[in-house]
Parts: sequence; C-alpha cells; structure tokens
Amino acid sequence: MPVRDGRGRRSPRSVGSRSRSETHPQVWQPVTNERSISLGAGHGVNCFHHPDPTARLKKGLRHVLRRGPEAKLAGPTRPRCIQVWLDSDKKRASPVSRNVHLLLPGVDRDREWERVKLGMELEWELYGPFGFALVLAEPGDNFTMNTKITAEILAEKEVLIFGTPDEVAEKLLKVKEAGRL
Repeated sequence: MPVRDGRGRRSPRSVGSRSRSETHPQVWQPVTNERSISLGAGHGVNCFHHPDPTARLKKGLRHVLRRGPEAKLAGPTRPRCIQVWLDSDKKRASPVSRNVHLLLPGVDRDREWERVKLGMELEWELYGPFGFALVLAEPGDNFTMNTKITAEILAEKEVLIFGTPDEVAEKLLKVKEAGRL
C-alpha cells in the first residue's frame, strides 16, 4: 500500500516496513542447575548465575568450564576472577549475579532494611510459583516449592548483600573467593 507525504504525493515507503536489524540468538541464559548450565555452555550462550547460593557457586562455575571447551569455545582466560569463563572473541561470559544494596552514611539502617526487605520479598513472591525456592536449597535445607523466601534467607545465602560500602565489599570478596577455581 503506497504512503502519501504531506502534499499528497506518493512516497516510495511502504506501510509494512521491515526491520533493519538482524535477529540474534539469546544472549543470556539464566542457569540454576547442571542441566541448564549444560544447555547454555554447550551451545556457547552466556550463562547467568542467579540466584545461586555462594556455597554452590563453585560447582556451577566448574560445570560451565567443563562444558565450554566441548562446544569448541575458548577456555577460561581469567580464572582468578568472579567472571570465570570468558570467550572474548565471541563476547561470551558466565557472570554471577547478586542483589546489592549500599547503606549510605546518615541513613537509618532499620528503615532501609525494611524497605529492601519488602522489595526482595515482593520479587520472590513472583518467583514462588516457578519453584525458585528450591534453587536456593542446599543439602540439609528443608525447602519445598511452597517455601516463602524472606530477605533474611537471601542474606544468609549471600544472594542479597546489604550494608555499608565496607561491609558490602567484604561480602563481595567472600563471594569472589567462594567462586574461585
């Protein structure tokens, strides 16, 4: 169907324009277990570790390193960093995600914690029907699909990091050490 410009003349443009951008495969894949890690790393897709508890982090990152070379991808080029698997030619990586909230000087700690707590618990209410409570479970935990995830549980598993800049830096370094291969 021809398009008319402001003066009533026909324009070479058509109503059904085509996209000028190329389609791309999925860039990031959230991974939570060996199966999803195998799928992502085996196909050379970036694996995004969220919300792996710190205690289970090293196991997941090791699995990415095992599967990456099988897909004829570069191995770890920066193994001493939290971003442990990097294929710089293809811009692929395996980052670890944490919810970080800095408590700035002069702010009431209890009031700010309640605010962060409400936000995180609302987010996890959304995840609940999908069984993400089980993702946080470690051996010995008594989690079910219906376990209500609280901000305290997230902080204990180091998925939520809350505190002053010094406290947060210390916790992030602990997460980095836990993921070091």
